[in-house]
Amino acid sequence: MQVHELLRLETEHALKRYKQDKAQQGGVVVEASLPQQQPPQLVAIYGQGAHLLAEVRYRQQSLLFKQGHAAAIGRHQADAELRLQRLDSHCGQFVYQQEPLQLCMEH
Repeated sequence: MQVHELLRLETEHALKRYKQDKAQQGGVVVEASLPQQQPPQLVAIYGQGAHLLAEVRYRQQSLLFKQGHAAAIGRHQADAELRLQRLDSHCGQFVYQQEPLQLCMEH
């Protein structure tokens, strides 16, 4: 389990405890929710020809993918939820949570 997942679970658990404590004290609890996870977004494609890099914004991080490599630079393939399949000058074909995903640059 990764650190961000542990932090999310800890936050959910603390929020649940807070609501239970307030309910036992007869207080009013204002509903709060955790932010929804945003899908990956293509920020930019750099380079030309066979030397392309794609910058993708995912989980509040910038990931850099190199053409011909499935995992983001500095990441291990085994723990990657987002993997690159193919990249051209306008679009990237990815696998996101075991589903195909195409991200393209907006004109």
